[in-house]
Amino acid sequence: TLSSIPVLGAVEEAIAISEYVVAMDPLCGQCQYQLQRADRLNGQFDEAEGAARAAMILLPERTGMPLERDLARTLFFKGEFEAALEVAAAAEALQVQAAALYKLGRNAEYAGVLQQAKETYGAAHPAYVAWTYAAIGEYDLALEWLEKPTEHDPASKARELEYWVFRPLRDNPRFVAMQEEIGVSPAQLEAINFQPPLPPGVTIN
Repeated sequence: TLSSIPVLGAVEEAIAISEYVVAMDPLCGQCQYQLQRADRLNGQFDEAEGAARAAMILLPERTGMPLERDLARTLFFKGEFEAALEVAAAAEALQVQAAALYKLGRNAEYAGVLQQAKETYGAAHPAYVAWTYAAIGEYDLALEWLEKPTEHDPASKARELEYWVFRPLRDNPRFVAMQEEIGVSPAQLEAINFQPPLPPGVTIN
């Protein structure tokens, strides 16, 4: 599926395909959702925000698409911490709330929300707690939480490791070891040499 293409090391291809599909059907909310995700994974936050807001309009009764949480993440990466906090609070995205509070210097509130995030996500989604720690530069703690066992399938784990917030960890041996365990380390992906077919006339810049 389109959502799996970035996991296989083809983020730019995912963006190109998503942009093509959106151009063909700009009212496709699911297409806008996939585009905002691919844009964010590539650090294109202005584009990701636009696609996320379009998807929110086109998918008012969506299920299984955490667009408010995704928008909060994008706003955080843009440095718009107040806006990120507002959206994250409405979406109950505790990991983004905590990181935004930290960046705003609201340390007591940060500590409380971080503890709530650990209690809420710790067992089933430790990568969400890792997200907060990585977002505030606590990379050793982020790795500790990423290394915690979960019942996630390898594809879900691979998507978590692909999050933009973990980019600074990509050369860390512990992070690479986690990628290797599920078959998505840079060396393993290079050996696969995955090249998704592009629509006619679509090229990668």
